[in-house]
Parts: sequence; C-alpha cells; structure tokens
Amino acid sequence: MGHFLLTILLMVIYGGIGLVILVVAYRLVDAFAPFDLEKKLLEDNSTAAGLFVAGIFIALGLILASVIIRP
Repeated sequence: MGHFLLTILLMVIYGGIGLVILVVAYRLVDAFAPFDLEKKLLEDNSTAAGLFVAGIFIALGLILASVIIRP
C-alpha cells in the first residue's frame, strides 16, 4: 500500500511541475512572438495560432514525459 501511495504522490508532483512548465513556456512564447498571440487566439480565432500553440504544448509534453519516465 505504501508503494501505491508514493506512486500517486509522485504522479501529482510531476503533473504539477509539468503544468507549471507548460504555463511558463506559453508565457515566454507569448512574450517573444512577433504578434499578439492572445489576440490571435481569442479575438481572431486564428487556426494557425492555435496550431502553433498546440505544437509547442505537444513538443514540451513529449520532452517532459521523456524526462519523467527515465529512471
């Protein structure tokens, strides 16, 4: 039972760290993008901007998953 609880605790910790990293990465991309990313996403409903952000999240998710899975 102790191993199960430790696994759950680590999963929550890694998930929280991953979400924080994703939010920070989004803010960095938004700051350095040559256009207003939030305006493109929220007001203009730009599919290209949505795919741009989705690609960033997928890439970061793959990187974080590989770091977490490695022993």
